Amino acid sequence: MELTVSLLEGTYLEGSKHSKTHVYSTGNGTRDSPIKIESAQITIQEFWLKTRDGNEEKITLGNVAVDARMGHEIAMVIVADDGGNADYVGYLNYSTGDIARFDDKPAARNFARNAAPCVLTILLAFIAGGVGWYSEGFMTGLIAFAAGMIASVIVRNIHAFFIQGDIKRLFNEATSNAVKQRSQKREVLEAS
Repeated sequence: MELTVSLLEGTYLEGSKHSKTHVYSTGNGTRDSPIKIESAQITIQEFWLKTRDGNEEKITLGNVAVDARMGHEIAMVIVADDGGNADYVGYLNYSTGDIARFDDKPAARNFARNAAPCVLTILLAFIAGGVGWYSEGFMTGLIAFAAGMIASVIVRNIHAFFIQGDIKRLFNEATSNAVKQRSQKREVLEAS
């Protein structure tokens, strides 16, 4: 899997923040496992970015935020894999000089989930479950499938750990290059 980085640069136009609450229940309603109602709150930031080519892009972020106000020049840092998956991993605010990298664990897990090692492990879990069911019965097949799915989660988490390092490296390279290019342009304009 090959990861690439790109910048979506533009002017912060307008934005808003709001919260979403996800309510869910756990337990099955028995004395030993009573039903519990729980909730998780997610903060959503939505804003419009007018890109260099004049188009306007709507950016939606969950549980992360871009610290900018209307008129600030910013660049969203995007990491993508060769399978078409992409995620925002941070931003630069040229107007304030801020550079922020988001928590990259969710992005790394997303990339790892769609990568060959995880997909192959899931496929092997289905095969092992089917073979176990066919040769030894339903319970053996179910146990083999469950063990394969657990192995898939372990493989995904290990792969995500290494992907996190790649995301950090790509983010640092992209932001460093962007800041250098920006300062070089500024020096050329001031010399003119």
